[in-house]
Amino acid sequence: MQGHQHEELNAFVPDEDDLFQVDEHFGLPKGTTYKTMCLLGEPTLLNEKLAALGIQLGDWGILPKDQRPQWRVLMQELSVGTQYWKDPDLLLVPEMKIENLKDFEDNMANQIMVIAPYWHHGWVFDDPAVDLVKEPFVSGVPEMIDDLVAEIPNARDGFRLLFSASPFPGYQRQLTWVREEMDGNWYHDEQTESDGWLCPAMFRYFDKAPPELFVKAEAKTS
Repeated sequence: MQGHQHEELNAFVPDEDDLFQVDEHFGLPKGTTYKTMCLLGEPTLLNEKLAALGIQLGDWGILPKDQRPQWRVLMQELSVGTQYWKDPDLLLVPEMKIENLKDFEDNMANQIMVIAPYWHHGWVFDDPAVDLVKEPFVSGVPEMIDDLVAEIPNARDGFRLLFSASPFPGYQRQLTWVREEMDGNWYHDEQTESDGWLCPAMFRYFDKAPPELFVKAEAKTS
């Protein structure tokens, strides 16, 4: 697994931090969790303890979105501050190692995210990892989805929607940013000459509106 060596990060660990409670709970050296999750540390040591909870950190100690519900439960049980419940990654990046983060940043830019839209008085989706329930698609996006799922049987019962800010193998559509409006953002699909507005829920997945979005719809696997 990739990540900074923990001994190189000692100078960046605060004297006190809520994540120290995770170290105490698992019998880890003080600062292990903070180094791994906030300073992009190598995750093997912490992963050994988290495996029983169904949590496995990726390279640079990144917490996968689909494992954040389990992480949140652990944080609540240990009374860790809410700033660490969802997305502790990258709270601090040590300047001494910033030149070594390019591969990490490239990997994050290429991250493919997945949601599972379904029909409930319109297209909606749930994502408990980011506290979204029956989040609706509106303003042109439902029509885009209709086009994407045209060849998927029973798509209204649910399908997988893959999306990324970078191209990935098999993507169906490339959406190009047009403008911001009412805290959301308009995107244009040149292939179908259609436009759709993505509401501010998009910022649960991106820090800022990507200049391009790449999407693919596929049938759910049983």
